[in-house]
Amino acid sequence: MDKNKTIKSLIRRNRTRIERDSSRVICRAYIPGEIVRINRVINRVLQLSEKKAGILLKDVYSNFYDRHKNIKQQLISHFAKISEYLPANTAVSDTKKMLIGAYFTMEYSITVYYEFTGYR
Repeated sequence: MDKNKTIKSLIRRNRTRIERDSSRVICRAYIPGEIVRINRVINRVLQLSEKKAGILLKDVYSNFYDRHKNIKQQLISHFAKISEYLPANTAVSDTKKMLIGAYFTMEYSITVYYEFTGYR
């Protein structure tokens, strides 16, 4: 109990709240440097049934659709950037293309420095 009491005495709450601003969130392609990692992700998605891929893609949409107006186009674009790593002569459904694109997408927030500090 002494340890918890000591930790609690070090923590002070303040009134500052950090809230998300969806207008400052963007996504871009994330391409790992190791080709082996790219191939593993692609192969895992290709092994999924269409039904399972559809369920996962719907989850992606529900998590990101409100922040990205053109999420489907972005996912297809990110898929195109890694499509050269697909096994030869592999037919890929649109659902799996977008899901693969989602696995190679990173989202991050853009924030202007002075918003946090007050300095310009």
